[in-house]
Amino acid sequence: MKLQTKLLITISLSFIVLGVIGNLIVSKTTRVQMLNDNLIWLDTVAQSVSESVAQNIINNERLLTTSTLMQVTHKNKNISYAYITDFEGKIFAHSFEKEFPEQLLKAASTPREKPYINMKTKDGMLLDYATPIIEDLDARLHIGVNTNNTYQSITTIQRDMFTTLSGILLLVILIVVFVINKLMKPLGDVISSISQYGRGENTELLSANAHGELASLVTTFNEMILTRNQAMKALNDYKESLESRVEVRTKELSQAKNDAEKSNQAKTDFLSSMSHELRTPLNAILGFAQLMDSDNDNNNLNDDQKENLHEILSAGEHLLSLINEVLDLAKIDSGKLQISMEPVD
Repeated sequence: MKLQTKLLITISLSFIVLGVIGNLIVSKTTRVQMLNDNLIWLDTVAQSVSESVAQNIINNERLLTTSTLMQVTHKNKNISYAYITDFEGKIFAHSFEKEFPEQLLKAASTPREKPYINMKTKDGMLLDYATPIIEDLDARLHIGVNTNNTYQSITTIQRDMFTTLSGILLLVILIVVFVINKLMKPLGDVISSISQYGRGENTELLSANAHGELASLVTTFNEMILTRNQAMKALNDYKESLESRVEVRTKELSQAKNDAEKSNQAKTDFLSSMSHELRTPLNAILGFAQLMDSDNDNNNLNDDQKENLHEILSAGEHLLSLINEVLDLAKIDSGKLQISMEPVD
């Protein structure tokens, strides 16, 4: 992948990531801000309603309380419902014209860590806000607000922000493309030539259409190409001469190998012949010595003669052992020695 493409992809991805992060941050901030605004407004409405219905609750006047709650929901279109429970979740009064929804029964009796919970209904998202009516009174006011408009506002903000970021990204891409084509094309040519040079391919000299440090780089690279071309020419010349020298040397080595093999064969023949020639007189000497030794029982020899006879036998047997070893070496050299498996101590 070319440097220009990599740079373009990197910058585009960077802006996309920044845009997504910024969109998430803005959405989160907007959602939190709208929630706080709703809670402040609901707290104000709840105080007003609590003051209106507190006496009715004390007098256990359910109809008047229900009427008040219905007036509140009719006057304010943002309020979907209002109802009053005790702290155990038992309904005292509500603004619904029909039966109290079962989904809200669970919300009314569920313990809360926060004064509000978000619920998903068939009509959309609802924010159920609960607050005690007055102190020392077992009554809690619940007000439900439809938050679809809030989520629609957030969606609109996200869409507008996405459109703006898309326009900015397109503008940045156009600027980057212009910069790449205008300023970085010479650098791309240098990098491409360096890659060819690194792979050992034929590399043409770069044009001098560059400025500043890039021009110095182009000049240095061209000098390097010329130096390599000269070195490659010298190497090819030396290779040709080396091939002829290797051929001559190979013939010399082949002739020397043949001469060495002939000399080695002559040595083997000489050792074999010499060993057989030495064994013939040696066998005669050992034979006469053994005959003389067998006549020792007649006591015809004195002690010095017997000692000399033993010396002749010992030396002759030793010489015969050496001759046999020479013959074995000759057989080994000629490849005729036979090896047998025998037990040894």
